[in-house]
Amino acid sequence: MLGDVRHLLVFAKVVDKGSFRDAAEDLNLSVASVSLYISKLEKSLGFALLYRDTRKFSLTSDGEKIFTTAKEILSLYENEILDVSKHQQCRTTCIKVSIPAILINSPFMVRLTEYMKSFPHCTLTLLCSDNINDIVSEGIDVAFRVGDLEDSSLKARPVYAFQRVLVASPALLAQYPQVKTPCDLESIPWIGLTMRSNVRKFAHAKVGIETIRYEPRIQVDNVEAAYQFAKEGMGLATPPLFLAKADLENGSITSVLEDWEIDALKVYAVWPSNVNPCSAVYSLIHFMDMQSKTHLM
Repeated sequence: MLGDVRHLLVFAKVVDKGSFRDAAEDLNLSVASVSLYISKLEKSLGFALLYRDTRKFSLTSDGEKIFTTAKEILSLYENEILDVSKHQQCRTTCIKVSIPAILINSPFMVRLTEYMKSFPHCTLTLLCSDNINDIVSEGIDVAFRVGDLEDSSLKARPVYAFQRVLVASPALLAQYPQVKTPCDLESIPWIGLTMRSNVRKFAHAKVGIETIRYEPRIQVDNVEAAYQFAKEGMGLATPPLFLAKADLENGSITSVLEDWEIDALKVYAVWPSNVNPCSAVYSLIHFMDMQSKTHLM
């Protein structure tokens, strides 16, 4: 059935142009493809539409009836659908973007602002939540997600990474003077994140890589909430460096195992697989990705 609609468009174009060759040029198809589409339509309908030889054709009586309908379909397609497509570049483009709340006060917002300034005809709807939005059902054009991704039919690619730091309150650290290596951290209370696994990987220039697993005493669904619990002495946390920088400088929070580097927190752009590569969505993804080449946040 859907194939017949395409074939009807080709049939209408052939009759309208009066030539298989002219129709093929207009449709950006080969003459052989146009002829094949007409033959498939005739086979599907069960009767001939055109009598033709190598140079000319004529409509059959049945073909004349079908052409009336086919011409209306072609007119609708060219006057409405193609018109929208042709003017898409001139119209204001609306993008619906989803981000986790942690990005609100991050360099991400600076990047996003730079993008909006570069594309004045773009309008933005920004959803800020640590809950994972359903991209398809909520009509989201692109979501920026932190951490590991689940397998899905959506497209995804990493665009940048946050430098993280392991922190604890001075009072909590005073209770665990034996902390020398990542393995020692497993006996200390942790603040866990519901959207992240309870695993952390540490790297040392001389020792190598160590991975630990822990059972969090408290679990939250928000990075900033986890950090606040850490500041209050309730456990270890690994916030982005930008979030903890001021507190590290004034001493209200302490960096733990400074010789060990914790794995960076990757941020992925996730979007529906049928988004047009020429769309504003791709330009936004590309813009954010290009920024990551010179900034590790």
